[in-house]
Amino acid sequence: MRVLVTGACGFVGSHLVPLLLSKGYDVSAADISPQSIFSDDVKYYQLDISIEKELERVLNETMPDAIVALAAITFVPDSTEDPMKTWRVNLLGNLAILEWVRKNKPDTFVLVVSSSAVYGAPSSTNALPFTESSPVAPVSIYSATKAALDLTAQVYAKTWNLKIAVVRPFNHIGPGQSEKFVVSAFAKQIAAIMKKKSEPKILVGNLSAKRDFTDVRDVIRAYELIISRKATGIFNICSGKAVVIREILDILIELSGCQVEVEVDPKRLRPVDIP
Repeated sequence: MRVLVTGACGFVGSHLVPLLLSKGYDVSAADISPQSIFSDDVKYYQLDISIEKELERVLNETMPDAIVALAAITFVPDSTEDPMKTWRVNLLGNLAILEWVRKNKPDTFVLVVSSSAVYGAPSSTNALPFTESSPVAPVSIYSATKAALDLTAQVYAKTWNLKIAVVRPFNHIGPGQSEKFVVSAFAKQIAAIMKKKSEPKILVGNLSAKRDFTDVRDVIRAYELIISRKATGIFNICSGKAVVIREILDILIELSGCQVEVEVDPKRLRPVDIP
């Protein structure tokens, strides 16, 4: 099976592409980065998916049997800083993929990567646990763009009978994650303290929030299973257990063996956050 992965050099893609190769897929990778991080077994394309002509060129050259649409602006503060860019990439760039499939190769399977953020905050009308049938109620620019793509993909599947899976991954962690994200930010600061490269102080945001964390290596296994079966529909990708962020910080500090001061950094607090 020929598979094209967009956003391939990102956190998830950097793990997914090698897994797909190990499973015998013919993998092409596309990313905005000018340089590939993969072996020569992977045909690599530099691609800004918000530029439709570039995207069409890559799709026409690869003619994939399956597409994993990972390319996105993923950090919530980045989406707030530049909403227009976030809409162009997260919605319009990925919409162009669906349009190409509809017009050119309607039997291509598309794995659309949405987000658990589309569910928003728990409420009396949207109670935990979130299921695939829970209402969509985004609370940030990022989650709004993901919700728009999520719903649009569902409409494409129903209207044109396309083979589309919409995955809603909850928080994932693991090797290679950007320090912009909470657990990686903790780990980098603690590592610097352990190496005596930083004073024993960790800057944090909201520690009372609860999140469902899954190792990225389990997330990509779920994606590969969905691709291999061409399973359509909506899928939550998660552990099913919420953890208070403070607990993760405490575990990392304990493992480090360091005495650490924890200080709230206002810059790390979000204007609107999910409890």
